[in-house]
Amino acid sequence: MPLPDNLSKECKLGKLEAEWIGLILNEGNLLAGLANSDVIFWLYKPNGQFISVEHIRPQGVFTLFHRDFVGKTCPETWAGALKKAYSSCKMIDLVESTDYGPVKIVVTPVKMNYLGREKKIVPFVVTSHGVISDFNQSIQYVYTECAQELFGMLTRGDFPRSDFPIGSHFGLPRPNDGLIRLNQDGDVIHASPKAVSVFKTLGILNEIEGENLSKLVLSLVEDNFKTDEALPLVVSGRADWISEIQVSGANVVFRSVPIRDGNRRNGAIVLCRDVTAQRFQHTQLMTRDATIREIHHRIKNSLQTVASILRLQSRRSDSEIVRAEFADAVRRILGVSEVHDALSRDLSENLNFDDFFPKLVKLIISLAELDKNGIDLRIKGRFGFLDSKYAVPLMLVLTELVANAVEHGFSGTHDQLVIYGQRTDDAMHVLVSDNGVGIDLSRLGKGLGTRIVNSIVDAEFSGRISWHRNPYTSDIPEVSDLLPARGTTVTLSIPFGQLTRSTI
Repeated sequence: MPLPDNLSKECKLGKLEAEWIGLILNEGNLLAGLANSDVIFWLYKPNGQFISVEHIRPQGVFTLFHRDFVGKTCPETWAGALKKAYSSCKMIDLVESTDYGPVKIVVTPVKMNYLGREKKIVPFVVTSHGVISDFNQSIQYVYTECAQELFGMLTRGDFPRSDFPIGSHFGLPRPNDGLIRLNQDGDVIHASPKAVSVFKTLGILNEIEGENLSKLVLSLVEDNFKTDEALPLVVSGRADWISEIQVSGANVVFRSVPIRDGNRRNGAIVLCRDVTAQRFQHTQLMTRDATIREIHHRIKNSLQTVASILRLQSRRSDSEIVRAEFADAVRRILGVSEVHDALSRDLSENLNFDDFFPKLVKLIISLAELDKNGIDLRIKGRFGFLDSKYAVPLMLVLTELVANAVEHGFSGTHDQLVIYGQRTDDAMHVLVSDNGVGIDLSRLGKGLGTRIVNSIVDAEFSGRISWHRNPYTSDIPEVSDLLPARGTTVTLSIPFGQLTRSTI
């Protein structure tokens, strides 16, 4: 979680300091989950005030604050303790009376140890706020002890690790998913009930406390050649890393957090999470995506086969009119084929029209058997991403507009084609303009191409399309200077009621 740039500049933080604070913010859920407390992160400003940059609430227990502190300055009742902890670089505990009973506040200053550089204090303080309870259950004591270890490591600059791939792994475990505390030898000295349940899914039915975790886990995967190389380091508590195993159809993710005091290791916290259901859903989605891509690929191949057959059929005719009709049909089919080809190469169902459309225009020009180097082609603006169900009909519309300009409008000398796309908050606007002979407005709508365009724009998009003879004056300043003095300009508007905002 990166620190906002404006706060970094206001507090005069260096790049490394800002990145180190970002690493700590990424560990907020871990700290709050272990401490079973609200954890608030404070940045020290040059004016002597502390401002909250993040507030993480605990999982599984109630929060002490109905409104978070993000963007607010530290209350006066806490400010003195925060300043003292920051100036002395020592943790401070205080107790505050609230409606929920006495609340323990732990104030933790932060020392930076980024990329092996010399440790130094940073203008950043972490506070945890938890209700003091007489109910001292052993499991809660272990969680609290683990939290204290991590807060102490924050003060010494031993936590977090700058090379930990936070957020980059599937199913990152949280404290409530299952917690195991290891000693220096890697033996289990405590396992939470959920951790025991996780191991039962792996086939370990006996008690795991007192066992060596590394030997226990590695015995499950000794015949598995696909075992993650980092697994031995993770389950022995020697590396702050993550690893996943699959045993008997069950998937479990482990994360290890070694407890360090300088160069001395005092055991480790190992979190575990059963991600079998999530992994199954992920696999199903991947299979679905692969199936959809394969369908698009087969549609593309089928359409190209149809186009080839039409070309062969066209060559058997002596009529130029028939050949022209076949050529138009081939162009339309190949245009649709190009869309499916683009969708078959992408994991999402959205098509980046800004990348795809220039390639389509060049295809249309090549199919028209014109010298593409002799056409001054200008594609400006932004089309953005389109859902596949809208990409195909829009492609057909634009194909007809471009093809009409290329095949019927140009005179063959100094040909110019301008295409502009614009996305606004409520619509997409497209403009196609050429410097050809100009359209005969009295015959507009009698050709098959214009009927196809009108039908799609009205039925598929509920949009508007208009034809104009140049010179045409556009409301868009950057387009006006590009429009030719003669020829035809076509404007198209599609409301976002048809093109969903998620594809912007």
